[in-house]
Amino acid sequence: MRQLVPWLSLAPLVLAGCEPEPLTPCEEAALEGALCHVGTGATAWEEVADGDVVEFVRGPQGGLHVYGSLQVGGILQGQTDEISDPDNPSVTYEVVDAGTVIGGYQGLPRHFVEQDDGTMIFVGDLLVLYTQDPEEVEGKTVEMRAEVVDKCGRSVTDAHTVTLTLGGEG
Repeated sequence: MRQLVPWLSLAPLVLAGCEPEPLTPCEEAALEGALCHVGTGATAWEEVADGDVVEFVRGPQGGLHVYGSLQVGGILQGQTDEISDPDNPSVTYEVVDAGTVIGGYQGLPRHFVEQDDGTMIFVGDLLVLYTQDPEEVEGKTVEMRAEVVDKCGRSVTDAHTVTLTLGGEG
């Protein structure tokens, strides 16, 4: 019996070593469902579906743009209070006409705001069109596509084919 006492005194240490390590933020985000939804809306999230009509507007400096919004899940959020924080997800959001990019941007950090349902949104991004002539894009069927990559390298994408129409001032 004396020989078991030293072994029993080590049992709590052995068992403590079997506890799982805490998850890293990247591992926690990976447990959530990955999703990405392309949307629009200047001040509120508006989902976009194939075949929808999406307005483009003339901005205060005379350029044309589409408001792009995103809903994502399963990625690491980053810093919600600083848009350019390098820990924020990197977003590429494009407006594409017959394989040619006619607006948007590449790889910019964006801050997403968590919603009650656990998803995150970013609303009212300016997808600047590469023309100032509304007639060049009026009635065009284009693809709005987005890719979001978090600091862990996890990526989510979405794309929808929509028709552009001139709306009010942006």
